[in-house]
Amino acid sequence: DAAQLGPARFEFGGSSYARRDDSCVNGRGQAVRYSAWRRVRAAARKGDGEKRPTRTLVYLHGNASSRVEALGSLSLALTLGFDVLAPDCAGSGVSDGAHVSLGWHERDDVVALLARERSLGRDLGAVALWGRSMGAATAVLYAATRDPDVSALVLDSAFSSLRQLSFDVAKRGAAAVPGPIVGAALRWVRGSVLGLADFDLYDVAPLDHAPEVASPALVLCAADDVFVEPAHSHAIHAALGCVDKELCVCPGAHNTARPIGAYVSIEGFLRRALGDGEAKTAFADVVDRRLAILLSPARRPDRPNFAALPPWTVENLTIRARQRERPIDDFAEADDVSEASADDGAAA
Repeated sequence: DAAQLGPARFEFGGSSYARRDDSCVNGRGQAVRYSAWRRVRAAARKGDGEKRPTRTLVYLHGNASSRVEALGSLSLALTLGFDVLAPDCAGSGVSDGAHVSLGWHERDDVVALLARERSLGRDLGAVALWGRSMGAATAVLYAATRDPDVSALVLDSAFSSLRQLSFDVAKRGAAAVPGPIVGAALRWVRGSVLGLADFDLYDVAPLDHAPEVASPALVLCAADDVFVEPAHSHAIHAALGCVDKELCVCPGAHNTARPIGAYVSIEGFLRRALGDGEAKTAFADVVDRRLAILLSPARRPDRPNFAALPPWTVENLTIRARQRERPIDDFAEADDVSEASADDGAAA
């Protein structure tokens, strides 16, 4: 449903942006639908005579998800000057395909997506990948085997190998079952997957390809993730062949929203990787200070990461915050946020 992707045009931070929905065809003849967000009118700022560097962020969603997931990265990415591309990988969202491959075929969806944009005459500039779970595995495999010149990688909750992840999940679900029996069951699943989805789950091993990655990388994981346990991320970080690599362990679980501190780390990493230099104050901190006034003092300690909200929502709340000169009580704040959400839905 395109409505979940928000408005096709919106204002954010003094600039105007537009979303274009398109499709490409991957090497297996499947249509891969995607969205592209780009700035169409820049805010008037000091130094406007300087040419804005072109850069593109490709957001890669997790399993059982879609490009809608990219909305959580959009405000930060646009603030950093990226154009953003987000596909529904084959087998996900509204793209063709009955099965996903947890990164094995998805890396070629990225190839098709970038080829499509270049065929339209788009200058993509420096290309960075931000992937979560399956998307993070895709990013590692793409950078290692398809394009060594990726400018930066943000790898959130990447698994070391699909074989190990499957074994972990199976053991948690049947702790009393002996390892050899679990192994036999996985071998049966392996044969079934090969027949149905045309890939060998034992081949999906980002850890094996990590030494081939030359691109700067930030590896991110949640301390309480019981699905893709932090050990997977630690192993990938250690194995990465790049010189510039960072590890960020944040609070939360596999599917919980990443906190402000994680976004501060992501911004700092991307700025360093692309040569922007450090910001005086990170975007997530700026937005947090600006919008905290919309919450009562009692609710502020548990406030969300505002930087993970879609840009049109951040813009709407920023306008409200500027109009408000005093903290509001819990009841009024709840109505205010509800109205903001309703306005966003109407705009979509």
